[in-house]
Amino acid sequence: RGEVEVLLQKLHCGASTQSVCLPDTARHVVADIGEHLAIDFTCVQYDLYLSHVLGEKGIITFGRGVASDQTYADAKKCTLDVIKTLIEKDVKKIVKYVDDIRKYTFFLYNVDKSAKVRALALEVLCTLLEKCGSHIAVEDINVDQFIERLCLDIHSAKGSTVLHHQLRTLGMLTYIYPENLKHQVSLILKVFKEQLKKHTGSKPDFIALGGVLRGLTLYMHHFPEGHDDDAQLYEFLYNQIHKVLNPDLNLARRDAQRAALELVHTHGDKFSSHLYENYDTLFPWLIKWCASKNRDDHKAAVPAINTFVHAIANMLELQAGEERSKGAQVFKYFLQEYNQLLEKSDSTSQVSLAVKGYSLLSGACRFLLSPLEVHTMFNRVLTASQHAFYQSSEMLENKLSNLPSYIESLAIIIIKMDLINIGIIDSVQNLAMSLVENFPLVSVYRRFLAYHALFKLFQAIHGKPEYFQDFLHTFVYRSIVLTCSHAPEAVSAPGEEGSLSGNITEENGGNSKWKGLKNEATTYKNFLPLWKALMIPEKMANMNVSGMPATLRTEVSSRLYLEFITCILEITMKLDLETFKQEPLKKEIEANEEQDVATSDPVSGLIAKTPKDFQVYMNVVSLMGEVLPLQSEDQLEPHVSHLCWFFVRCSSLQPLVSAHYTAITTVLSCTHLTHFFKKKEEPEVESVIHLLTSYIRELLQRCRQYRDQLLASCLTLILKLPLRIVQDIFPQLAAALQMALQLGVSYLPLADVCVSALQVWTEQLPHDMLQQHLPLVMPLLLPYLRSREMGGDAEVQTRVITVKMALANQRRKVDRKKMLSSKRVDETAMRRVQLAILRLIGSLDASLSVCVIPQDPDSMAAAAVRWDTLKHIKFAMPFEQLK
Repeated sequence: RGEVEVLLQKLHCGASTQSVCLPDTARHVVADIGEHLAIDFTCVQYDLYLSHVLGEKGIITFGRGVASDQTYADAKKCTLDVIKTLIEKDVKKIVKYVDDIRKYTFFLYNVDKSAKVRALALEVLCTLLEKCGSHIAVEDINVDQFIERLCLDIHSAKGSTVLHHQLRTLGMLTYIYPENLKHQVSLILKVFKEQLKKHTGSKPDFIALGGVLRGLTLYMHHFPEGHDDDAQLYEFLYNQIHKVLNPDLNLARRDAQRAALELVHTHGDKFSSHLYENYDTLFPWLIKWCASKNRDDHKAAVPAINTFVHAIANMLELQAGEERSKGAQVFKYFLQEYNQLLEKSDSTSQVSLAVKGYSLLSGACRFLLSPLEVHTMFNRVLTASQHAFYQSSEMLENKLSNLPSYIESLAIIIIKMDLINIGIIDSVQNLAMSLVENFPLVSVYRRFLAYHALFKLFQAIHGKPEYFQDFLHTFVYRSIVLTCSHAPEAVSAPGEEGSLSGNITEENGGNSKWKGLKNEATTYKNFLPLWKALMIPEKMANMNVSGMPATLRTEVSSRLYLEFITCILEITMKLDLETFKQEPLKKEIEANEEQDVATSDPVSGLIAKTPKDFQVYMNVVSLMGEVLPLQSEDQLEPHVSHLCWFFVRCSSLQPLVSAHYTAITTVLSCTHLTHFFKKKEEPEVESVIHLLTSYIRELLQRCRQYRDQLLASCLTLILKLPLRIVQDIFPQLAAALQMALQLGVSYLPLADVCVSALQVWTEQLPHDMLQQHLPLVMPLLLPYLRSREMGGDAEVQTRVITVKMALANQRRKVDRKKMLSSKRVDETAMRRVQLAILRLIGSLDASLSVCVIPQDPDSMAAAAVRWDTLKHIKFAMPFEQLK
């Protein structure tokens, strides 16, 4: 049994006894369960542990059993902490347990008397509704009765924290079930107004006020609507919120003020007229919030000030013809404030606020400024952005966090400008290339801002057709160069000393010194999220760029894909991939003569003329393998023929460069998705088939003298051939299959490709052809099945739980951060190959599957003899004839 099962058994057995220390013991056991769930598991193991922890004999059953005993309050709180963390970590794994978790939270809220347990139960319920609301039917909640219960509890609330979560839960219900709660809207709004007025009065409760404001924020996503959407309501709400926004209140706990900032960010457009009237009061407040050293304050304030300025800009545009004098006064005020920020501030975050503000006001500039003044404003913003990024003394990570804002703001201003020149294009493009160059250093949680900025820039230049094509080509070309200029990724390959591509990393080791975050060497793989976002933005999260239609985004990504193919070929043609034979030293010649050493390896002694170009080419081919499959088949098909001809020609001219074979393999792998070779009687397809058939026939003869990485690349290409070509030359492929399986024992990626090819070929090729050639190949699968992999990098890495329940005297709690940081791991490479081989053997008929066991007499005899496995005592007999 696993340790989780042991802990759960201890938890339930302990619950049936009356030991004095039982509540503390239970709390420690639940904390230990949380520690075990923080280990890196495979998906199967994680599912198994979840079934134990949330199953019939899990922590939910335990919590229900001790619900009436208040001495277990800490243990019940720990169970809720574990459940909340599991929901936040991987909601898809929790779906099957949604109903049990919902019932458990309702049960604890209704039955438990501990304020902290009831508050946390409502918090877990809100998280569950937010993440899994579509899996919870409104009938299951009995929502009308639940809302009535919440309203009664709010009026007789005992404890600020519980009241906070009760009010937030009301808002969450209206957010998740708006259609079902229209008849309850008036009651809920009345509760919110009463609590808002009460807690902004003379005796405020700021914890409860935070719950009111967060509940209102959720409520206002769908309500009020129709006849309830009146000006008096918004005036009342704004007046109460205005009291909270003042940063000079110097409150010890500012959660309510942060909630007010979040409400302004989310629904500021509904208070546009009030924000417009109080612009000179609110703007200094928001600037002060943004300058706060508290990270949570700053995080809430920046979106709020953006919404505020956006609402002001919209009002300026709407009133451009009506109250021009008032609009000019407001506009002049903001320009002066932003100018002061640019001139006096040394902080890049403050400069970013000013740059963003200029971009938000750019729409009003068209009505209130002349084209020349707009151009002057753009130059001021551009100069400030360049100075903040290139010349500021702040850390690079801080400057990078604001760079997307600079680019996006400049792009918004360009959209509003009627005329631009090539100098503007080059300046903005240089900032964009700085973002691409430093992309590995951008925080994972802020990368979507980089994607938004780049697509906003594409949208801006798309509106200037005379510059768009050249801009895209230069951007893609330079991005590929920046991506591929680092040392190739260290991959375990067979005998790297015998491969040309394996030798070049040591020739130019200087580039491997560039380190990314956590001091890890930067490779092309660090840039892959950026390329995926550029090529398939519709499949990325948080990619709805404001003001950019989805059709334009799709058009831009298609153009980027075509430019990627063009630039790949252009860069390949410019690389110097020539080699020369290194003359051996006199001492080496004498040593070889003494040892009589001879080698048939064609790459032995070869040296790259330009090692850096080989590094770049290896990365270019690897990048191509990641990017080409991303777009739809219609985008790639027109280029398959040209790509095949180009790389076959390169391979014929430079047959000892293994990356050429990898490039052809990449193109052929993509054609499996496009069904290019299934189009019969098309001249272009037939031409490519003829080219590849003659090329592979020659390669099959030539690769017999290759070794290691070069041989592995050639064999991978052969195993990735389209089925139409395989059908014609399958008898000649038996030797290649044998070489691949023999080499694959020490290089599992090749074995994986070989087994996958066999799986496809055995399903599609004629049975008599298989019966003739496969018996020579099948015995080579046996060493993989007999292998017992011990250790290895791919094994599950476990954490040692240093604090055991019996030794923990301190007050322990569930380590939610550690639970959230754990990862899912895959099966080992050998295990995956073994499973694939078993599936292959199971799909074959008996006459072929039996060939896995060698059929020669010696092997059959060894397999047929049953040796005694017991260990016997040796006893020496005095006479040989004695029996």
